[in-house]
Amino acid sequence: MSRFIFKAILLGAAAPIALTSSAVATTACCDGPDGACPASEAGEEGSLLQIAQKQLLISGALDGQGAANGCPDSWQWNILTGIAQSVFTTTIMKYLPFAYNQTLVNETLKLGNCSGTAAGFGKMTLTPMVGAKTGMTLSKFQCNSATCKTWIWGVCTEYKPINITAGVQADSFAVTGYLDGSATLDPVCAAAANVSGTMSLNDTELGFTVDSPAVMVSGKADLIVSSSPNVSNVNVSSATVTWSGVSQIHCIMGGKNYTECFDTVDLFNSPEYQQKIQEAVDKSLATISEYLAGFSFSLLQHQLALAEAFPIVHQAA
Repeated sequence: MSRFIFKAILLGAAAPIALTSSAVATTACCDGPDGACPASEAGEEGSLLQIAQKQLLISGALDGQGAANGCPDSWQWNILTGIAQSVFTTTIMKYLPFAYNQTLVNETLKLGNCSGTAAGFGKMTLTPMVGAKTGMTLSKFQCNSATCKTWIWGVCTEYKPINITAGVQADSFAVTGYLDGSATLDPVCAAAANVSGTMSLNDTELGFTVDSPAVMVSGKADLIVSSSPNVSNVNVSSATVTWSGVSQIHCIMGGKNYTECFDTVDLFNSPEYQQKIQEAVDKSLATISEYLAGFSFSLLQHQLALAEAFPIVHQAA
């Protein structure tokens, strides 16, 4: 009599795991009253039915390795995360520093003891710093949920989409800007200080440091897990920025130095620079596939060899 052995190469296994007919001896292959196969279905036909059932059992075992939310197995995701972090650190440099236009609409202004409002725009530059160098790091790359589009014998080979959260950080953001527009000071204060109640913002220079900034982005992508892995259709839909504080504020207005002129926290809450960061993170993550193409996924290839070929070794009894 012949028996069939299914070999499954799994991560961390010292040797291939063999599932023989004894592993599924309790599984009926037919719907007979005693759970056994009628004689007419014995022999090769019965063996083929058992093969199908064993394949389903193995599929279930492989499915069990994945996360409950449909995400790839942790070892697959860890490989992808390591690549993403390396790629991001290099690729993000193409977009640094961030240059953006800052719109001022009734922006709070404070010059010495006088307060007022300002309107106009600013040409701003935001430079992320890691230590003494320009840069940003990918501190988090998380799969929140995923939908498997294509699978082979219980192993998902294509996720579409996969919902991700990415965390990006730097030690600090150095922000500088040159403003243009006009400012209106409180009339009582302006009269007491013997200054004009209206002043130009032309050539006003502003600078401050954002301490311990962190950017959290949400988005989605399509992921192919195969011998030729691929990440495509990356779309970062939102970015949220947090920080611990603002320091090293300086302002030069009308040729005079001020320790503060604008509410920097309010100024930094503007959407303009956040959009720039979001776009840069989106583009940086989208380049992952360029690096995946030449990367050797030895463990990944082992599992896919199981999924795509599912070797059946015939042995004599």
